[in-house]
Amino acid sequence: MIIGGFEMANDIRVLLLDRIDPVAKGLLEEQGYEVATSISQPLEEVIGEFDAVGVRSKTQLTAELLRRAREGRTEYVCRAGSGVDNIDVNAATGDGLERHIIVANTPDANTIAVAELSMGLLLTLSRNLYPAIHSTREGKWEKSRFQGSELQGKNLGVIGLGRIGLEVARRAWAFGMNIIAYDVSRPEENIRSLGYTPATLQSLLQEADYVTVHVPLLPATRGLIGEEQFSLMKPTAYLINTSRGGIIREEALRDALLQKRIGGAALDVFEQEERFEQGDSSNVWWEGLPDDVVFLPTPHIGASTRDAQRLAAETLARQIIAYFSEGLAINAVNKYPVHEESIPYVRLVRSLGRIASQIITSPVSNVQFTYHGNINSADREALNRAGLVGLLEHQVEEASYDSVLEMVERRGITYAHRFDEGSQYRNLVEIMVEVEGQTLGITGKIDDEGRMKVKSIDGRVIEMPIRKKAYLIVLNDNRPGIIHAVTGVLSSHDINISACHNEGEETRTTNGGTALSVYALDSPLSRGVIGQVAALDGIQWVKYADLS
Repeated sequence: MIIGGFEMANDIRVLLLDRIDPVAKGLLEEQGYEVATSISQPLEEVIGEFDAVGVRSKTQLTAELLRRAREGRTEYVCRAGSGVDNIDVNAATGDGLERHIIVANTPDANTIAVAELSMGLLLTLSRNLYPAIHSTREGKWEKSRFQGSELQGKNLGVIGLGRIGLEVARRAWAFGMNIIAYDVSRPEENIRSLGYTPATLQSLLQEADYVTVHVPLLPATRGLIGEEQFSLMKPTAYLINTSRGGIIREEALRDALLQKRIGGAALDVFEQEERFEQGDSSNVWWEGLPDDVVFLPTPHIGASTRDAQRLAAETLARQIIAYFSEGLAINAVNKYPVHEESIPYVRLVRSLGRIASQIITSPVSNVQFTYHGNINSADREALNRAGLVGLLEHQVEEASYDSVLEMVERRGITYAHRFDEGSQYRNLVEIMVEVEGQTLGITGKIDDEGRMKVKSIDGRVIEMPIRKKAYLIVLNDNRPGIIHAVTGVLSSHDINISACHNEGEETRTTNGGTALSVYALDSPLSRGVIGQVAALDGIQWVKYADLS
């Protein structure tokens, strides 16, 4: 079997699980592949016997399963659908120095299905369709009871202008709605060029008659809509979420519905879906809501159309064929062709991008990568893509090495790079990010023992090992007692601090009486704890970066 030389293999074995549409099996068998759609032994015992594995959302490809797959012959795993949250991508990838499994998905397959469901829920809410249908089927004729409102002229707030968010916005615009959009990965001018009005999350919630959520579930978006956000919404506004459970704080939503702080809500996604999938729907949080509360739950049917399932299966099959016949890893989320000596720098530039993306609060317009010293310029493509993925992956779920160039172009982000081999700095990576006319710089290097370290943030010298941790980044007045106050807040919430890194003397005395500190934490922080730190006397600003 030769992948790089594009020789067609005839001994490829593929395992398709989770009742993937039969069209996938047919397409693969046409190419001479051996396809199994069921197994009689536990998956961990047989997964390594297959070259490729296809799943939907039910099968959890855990670290242990993927370790066994890597020990066997498995080279490619693909989810028929968007997201890869049921696949341990890190376990599939390994440390980058040994054979890894390509992980891919089919992100475009369910776009139209989810967008159309969002519009269906929007119309159902606006015209009171569910109670009207239920009442009429009971033999009643309550015409005056179900007066609704028209969509034309109303404000639709779209949180997240990715593929699905854009399709919803286009359809709503055709209904005559005014589109207000919030997307941290798109510059304002890019949103305006689409014909929509850019907004902050706060102003969107205040102005929208309907709010529809289309962001991935990431550390930065978990609990994005909670009690504070509901207090900003109009009492007549409706909320729709067809993206991921966990973005909306369900307890806060229940309170908002009961207290009539919003007009109603429709959810297709929930935090405890795994429990529901196993048949346990007891004690759901919406149980016992009064009849006059407008709440429409659906069982995650966003992608459940025959069209979407067939397209996802067909796309999965064609991607498997493209990989084994041409070496193309279409829609891969962990592919990066790179020389072995550059792999630590690929990991470094991605990590620096991840940190930078969580420090800035506005969309990026321009990025400059500078590689100082003896970093292999032949790997510039992998290095640049890694940095861009790092900048986007906390904002956009589908950010991957294959798709990232298209994504930055779509968002109006420009980027450039240079290699400074004669630099006084040895093997240093520098990222300069331009945001609304201002620039943030972050630098890092690989030390003599092969460890990744941050060397500076925004021109401030700070030496900090990069690990899979949560980091609280604090700029404060340079005076006694601040660090004690910060650690006091963290300890009051049982947050263990594994290390505290303080700004070096080189810059601390020249920055107008302020100093930077970074606290490495053993567990994630809630928005509430971050807010408590930010409210302390002497704190200039607080940022939170989750690299866990």
